[in-house]
Amino acid sequence: MPSRSFYSICWRGYGLVDRELYFQEKWFGEEYKDLRENCDVPKDKIFQTKNEIALSQIKNIAARNLFEVKWLGCDSAFGCDHNFLDSLPENIPYFAGVKSNERIFLGGDLLAIKAVSDSNEVSWRKAKIGEGSKGAVYADVKILRASSCRTIGSCATRHCDIWVYIRRYDNGDTKFFISNAPEATTEQELHEAATLRWPIEQCFQECKSYLGMEHCEGRSYKCLLRHWLFVMIAHLFTTSLRLSFKKLEFP
Repeated sequence: MPSRSFYSICWRGYGLVDRELYFQEKWFGEEYKDLRENCDVPKDKIFQTKNEIALSQIKNIAARNLFEVKWLGCDSAFGCDHNFLDSLPENIPYFAGVKSNERIFLGGDLLAIKAVSDSNEVSWRKAKIGEGSKGAVYADVKILRASSCRTIGSCATRHCDIWVYIRRYDNGDTKFFISNAPEATTEQELHEAATLRWPIEQCFQECKSYLGMEHCEGRSYKCLLRHWLFVMIAHLFTTSLRLSFKKLEFP
């Protein structure tokens, strides 16, 4: 039963801000009733897909308005879920990974996003997309405006204007992204958005390696959520402590 987490980053650091446990659908069948009771699963809890859990977390965070949310980044498991994208808060632009067969409207043509990377009409450009642990990270990119596609019945229709962001690595791997950010968004802002998901791996690495995220030995649902909360608090404390001893570099 893997977890779902939501994290936040700012110019000074990053951290986990919410957590939830994903249950397989079979857990809500009658044959698992005793196990649910033994694990203290709330009686009103219902099955949710991972995307539904993430959407609920995002809406809850946005509604509480405890901090500014500038971007929402997600991989193709979420980016290819049009219901997920269309249900996000309207005031938070997304930068979402998609698969190569994601359909877009480019001009008057309906095509798969991979066709843009294969075409010579838009040239690849070398760009610095961020700073990694070993220095600057460069990649070949294609960036252009297009329209997203939604299928109503058997008809493909235009949905909204989007940015298409395609990144090609030195080994030939190509990644595809779309964003509903405003047309006035700069390429540098899109480069920054393209790297915003990287810190989540750092969060989990630090929490698992040093703070005992995987060391909960209880069987209770509430116990596990409480354990993760303590880990998140510990991560916030250690991050703050690390920053207090680090010379800040202002832009």
